[in-house]
Amino acid sequence: MKNTKMLLELELMPQSPAEASSKAPNQEENSFYLQRHKLSEYFKALLSAMLRWKPSDPYAWMLG
Repeated sequence: MKNTKMLLELELMPQSPAEASSKAPNQEENSFYLQRHKLSEYFKALLSAMLRWKPSDPYAWMLG
């Protein structure tokens, strides 16, 4: 299997100014959350598999 390096970056933005309150998580908290749950690795693997299999309905395939 070919080892291909991937980078997944997410930028979280509020939908409205009201949602941009001081209670909104900051970038450091978001990064820690992604690392703690290994979500970056999960999504990299998910996208890699999806591109390999190219399902006709990718949303249904992801929800499996």
